Amino acid sequence: MVVVVSHDSFFPVPVSLASAEGFVIESGGAGARRARLACGEVRGFDDAVDAAMDPRSVPPLRLVLVAPDDATTTWLARWAEDAEQVRRALVIRRAGGEEEVAVIVTLASHGYGVPTSLAVESVRAREDGVILRSGVHLKADVAVALALHDAHARPPT
Repeated sequence: MVVVVSHDSFFPVPVSLASAEGFVIESGGAGARRARLACGEVRGFDDAVDAAMDPRSVPPLRLVLVAPDDATTTWLARWAEDAEQVRRALVIRRAGGEEEVAVIVTLASHGYGVPTSLAVESVRAREDGVILRSGVHLKADVAVALALHDAHARPPT
């Protein structure tokens, strides 16, 4: 039996020991900017899912990525240096699970010995292009929501 205990956030638990399943993170964007990432745990994920589904729930202020794999650590380092695109659209879900949430976040803290923290600007569930939460949203999502609204608002002819 292996037991891993970490009382210090400066020494994160390795992904292979942190969780049998972990989390999958997909970045927004097209082409080379699109990435599929992984980490052992996302603190605040359950609160984000609750907030995306229920407008009365308060979304988390931050999500903390625990035990990111090597590819995720490299991607985060590039993001930390990107002065052009500080805000990112991510879809986070449990590996092997159905719960997922789309978030717009800014990298709040990242580096060696520092827990990776994402400041949450908006949270939404991925359901047929319908925006379920207020906050910052992609222009394409807003256009789809407005088109759906206009289609339902028109009187039948």
